[in-house]
Amino acid sequence: MFLTENKIIILLIISFLLILNAIIIYSVAKNKKEVKIFFIPIIIFHVFTMLGLVYILLFIMFIGVNS
Repeated sequence: MFLTENKIIILLIISFLLILNAIIIYSVAKNKKEVKIFFIPIIIFHVFTMLGLVYILLFIMFIGVNS
């Protein structure tokens, strides 16, 4: 049970860091007009990275519960 709770905490920390990272990139893109071209790909990349990490960590938790 302790390991599963640890994995949930790690998942939350990683999600928080990725959201923070996306916010930082968004601020930079807003301040520099020439970066606007890269804005949408960056957001898409962050969304997919977050979904990927969530999926991987949920999969790890699922294996941890079953074994």
